[in-house]
Amino acid sequence: MNTYIVLLRGINVGGKNKLPMVDLRELLSENGYQNVSTYIQSGNIILSSSNSIDYINNDIKNLIKNAFNYTTPVVTLTTDELTRCYNNNPFLTTENDSKFLHVTFIKHPPTKQTITTLNIHTQENESYQIIDKFIYLHTPDGFAKTKFTNIQFEKKLQTEATTRNWRTVSKLVSLVSSN
Repeated sequence: MNTYIVLLRGINVGGKNKLPMVDLRELLSENGYQNVSTYIQSGNIILSSSNSIDYINNDIKNLIKNAFNYTTPVVTLTTDELTRCYNNNPFLTTENDSKFLHVTFIKHPPTKQTITTLNIHTQENESYQIIDKFIYLHTPDGFAKTKFTNIQFEKKLQTEATTRNWRTVSKLVSLVSSN
Protein backbone atom coordinates (compact mmCIF):
# COMPACT_ATOMS: atom_id res chain seq x y z
CA MET A 1 0.00 0.00 0.00
CA ASN A 2 1.45 3.37 -1.06
CA THR A 3 0.60 6.90 0.01
CA TYR A 4 -0.38 9.31 -2.76
CA ILE A 5 -1.21 12.98 -3.04
CA VAL A 6 -4.14 13.58 -5.39
CA LEU A 7 -4.70 17.11 -6.69
CA LEU A 8 -8.02 18.09 -8.26
CA ARG A 9 -8.38 21.22 -10.36
CA GLY A 10 -11.24 23.69 -10.18
CA ILE A 11 -12.99 22.34 -7.09
CA ASN A 12 -15.12 24.75 -5.02
CA VAL A 13 -13.93 27.79 -6.99
CA GLY A 14 -16.35 30.64 -7.63
CA GLY A 15 -19.39 28.55 -6.76
CA LYS A 16 -18.62 25.98 -9.46
CA ASN A 17 -17.83 22.29 -9.11
CA LYS A 18 -19.00 22.16 -5.52
CA LEU A 19 -17.58 19.18 -3.76
CA PRO A 20 -17.73 19.05 0.03
CA MET A 21 -14.54 17.42 1.27
CA VAL A 22 -16.49 15.21 3.69
CA ASP A 23 -18.45 13.80 0.72
CA LEU A 24 -15.25 13.32 -1.26
CA ARG A 25 -13.53 11.49 1.61
CA GLU A 26 -16.59 9.26 1.99
CA LEU A 27 -16.77 8.54 -1.77
CA LEU A 28 -13.11 7.57 -1.93
CA SER A 29 -13.24 5.46 1.24
CA GLU A 30 -16.31 3.60 -0.04
CA ASN A 31 -14.40 2.80 -3.23
CA GLY A 32 -11.39 1.14 -1.68
CA TYR A 33 -9.07 4.00 -0.86
CA GLN A 34 -7.65 3.99 2.64
CA ASN A 35 -6.44 6.63 5.10
CA VAL A 36 -8.22 9.31 3.06
CA SER A 37 -7.70 12.87 4.28
CA THR A 38 -8.09 16.27 2.64
CA TYR A 39 -6.44 19.62 3.11
CA ILE A 40 -8.55 22.76 2.67
CA GLN A 41 -11.52 22.84 0.29
CA SER A 42 -9.70 22.97 -3.04
CA GLY A 43 -9.17 19.30 -3.78
CA ASN A 44 -5.96 18.28 -2.03
CA ILE A 45 -6.22 14.63 -1.03
CA ILE A 46 -3.85 12.27 0.73
CA LEU A 47 -4.73 8.59 0.51
CA SER A 48 -3.35 5.07 0.47
CA SER A 49 -3.83 2.63 -2.38
CA SER A 50 -2.17 -0.38 -3.96
CA ASN A 51 -3.22 0.85 -7.43
CA SER A 52 -1.05 2.65 -10.00
CA ILE A 53 -1.05 6.41 -10.50
CA ASP A 54 -2.78 6.07 -13.87
CA TYR A 55 -5.49 3.92 -12.32
CA ILE A 56 -6.01 6.40 -9.46
CA ASN A 57 -6.21 9.37 -11.87
CA ASN A 58 -8.83 7.67 -14.04
CA ASP A 59 -10.78 6.11 -11.18
CA ILE A 60 -11.13 9.32 -9.16
CA LYS A 61 -12.07 11.29 -12.29
CA ASN A 62 -14.80 8.72 -13.03
CA LEU A 63 -16.00 8.57 -9.41
CA ILE A 64 -16.42 12.36 -9.33
CA LYS A 65 -18.14 12.36 -12.72
CA ASN A 66 -20.61 9.67 -11.63
CA ALA A 67 -21.28 11.08 -8.15
CA PHE A 68 -21.25 14.84 -8.85
CA ASN A 69 -21.82 15.04 -12.62
CA TYR A 70 -18.78 17.05 -13.69
CA THR A 71 -15.28 16.32 -14.93
CA THR A 72 -12.19 17.67 -13.27
CA PRO A 73 -8.51 17.11 -14.04
CA VAL A 74 -6.80 14.80 -11.55
CA VAL A 75 -3.03 14.75 -11.00
CA THR A 76 -1.62 12.13 -8.62
CA LEU A 77 1.85 12.17 -7.08
CA THR A 78 3.84 9.79 -4.94
CA THR A 79 5.21 11.12 -1.67
CA ASP A 80 8.70 10.93 -3.19
CA GLU A 81 7.60 13.09 -6.12
CA LEU A 82 6.06 15.68 -3.81
CA THR A 83 9.19 15.76 -1.66
CA ARG A 84 11.38 16.11 -4.77
CA CYS A 85 9.15 18.96 -5.96
CA TYR A 86 9.50 20.69 -2.61
CA ASN A 87 13.28 20.26 -2.43
CA ASN A 88 14.01 21.40 -5.98
CA ASN A 89 12.22 24.74 -6.31
CA PRO A 90 14.80 26.84 -8.20
CA PHE A 91 13.22 30.12 -7.08
CA LEU A 92 13.72 29.54 -3.36
CA THR A 93 17.30 30.77 -3.68
CA THR A 94 16.26 34.17 -5.06
CA GLU A 95 12.78 34.82 -3.66
CA ASN A 96 12.30 35.41 0.07
CA ASP A 97 8.51 35.76 -0.02
CA SER A 98 6.80 32.44 -0.72
CA LYS A 99 3.54 34.15 -1.71
CA PHE A 100 5.14 34.78 -5.11
CA LEU A 101 5.90 31.08 -5.66
CA HIS A 102 3.56 28.49 -7.17
CA VAL A 103 3.87 25.07 -8.75
CA THR A 104 1.86 23.78 -11.68
CA PHE A 105 1.71 20.00 -11.42
CA ILE A 106 1.40 18.21 -14.73
CA LYS A 107 0.29 14.64 -15.26
CA HIS A 108 3.12 13.68 -17.62
CA PRO A 109 6.59 15.23 -17.87
CA PRO A 110 7.29 16.90 -21.23
CA THR A 111 10.19 15.91 -23.46
CA LYS A 112 13.33 18.07 -23.52
CA GLN A 113 12.45 18.99 -27.12
CA THR A 114 9.03 20.25 -26.02
CA ILE A 115 10.55 22.30 -23.19
CA THR A 116 13.15 23.81 -25.53
CA THR A 117 10.53 24.98 -28.03
CA LEU A 118 7.88 25.96 -25.47
CA ASN A 119 6.60 29.49 -25.87
CA ILE A 120 4.68 30.54 -22.76
CA HIS A 121 3.58 34.15 -22.51
CA THR A 122 4.74 35.84 -19.32
CA GLN A 123 4.65 39.25 -17.75
CA GLU A 124 7.93 41.19 -17.90
CA ASN A 125 9.39 40.01 -14.59
CA GLU A 126 7.70 36.59 -14.32
CA SER A 127 9.54 33.37 -14.91
CA TYR A 128 9.00 29.64 -14.90
CA GLN A 129 11.13 26.55 -14.91
CA ILE A 130 10.06 23.00 -15.76
CA ILE A 131 11.66 20.18 -13.83
CA ASP A 132 10.14 16.73 -14.36
CA LYS A 133 6.35 16.97 -13.72
CA PHE A 134 6.62 20.35 -12.01
CA ILE A 135 6.42 23.84 -13.46
CA TYR A 136 7.82 26.22 -10.89
CA LEU A 137 6.34 29.71 -11.21
CA HIS A 138 7.75 32.98 -9.93
CA THR A 139 5.17 35.79 -10.02
CA PRO A 140 6.61 38.85 -8.21
CA ASP A 141 3.57 40.98 -9.12
CA GLY A 142 1.24 38.37 -7.60
CA PHE A 143 -0.51 35.35 -9.05
CA ALA A 144 -3.72 37.30 -9.72
CA LYS A 145 -1.88 39.33 -12.37
CA THR A 146 0.00 36.48 -14.02
CA LYS A 147 -0.50 35.23 -17.55
CA PHE A 148 0.32 31.68 -16.44
CA THR A 149 -2.72 29.41 -16.66
CA ASN A 150 -3.34 25.70 -16.36
CA ILE A 151 -5.07 25.74 -19.75
CA GLN A 152 -2.05 27.36 -21.42
CA PHE A 153 0.30 24.71 -20.03
CA GLU A 154 -2.13 21.90 -20.86
CA LYS A 155 -2.44 22.96 -24.50
CA LYS A 156 1.27 23.49 -25.04
CA LEU A 157 2.35 20.33 -23.16
CA GLN A 158 -0.60 18.07 -24.09
CA THR A 159 -1.27 16.99 -20.51
CA GLU A 160 -3.53 17.88 -17.58
CA ALA A 161 -2.36 20.45 -15.04
CA THR A 162 -3.30 22.01 -11.72
CA THR A 163 -1.54 24.75 -9.76
CA ARG A 164 -0.92 25.19 -6.03
CA ASN A 165 0.66 28.03 -4.10
CA TRP A 166 3.89 27.32 -2.24
CA ARG A 167 2.17 27.44 1.14
CA THR A 168 -0.12 24.56 0.10
CA VAL A 169 2.80 22.56 -1.32
CA SER A 170 4.70 23.06 1.96
CA LYS A 171 1.69 21.98 4.02
CA LEU A 172 1.14 18.86 1.93
CA VAL A 173 4.79 17.90 2.40
CA SER A 174 4.38 18.41 6.14
CA LEU A 175 1.23 16.27 6.21
CA VAL A 176 2.75 13.33 4.34
CA SER A 177 5.95 13.56 6.38
CA SER A 178 4.00 13.22 9.62
CA ASN A 179 2.23 10.02 8.45
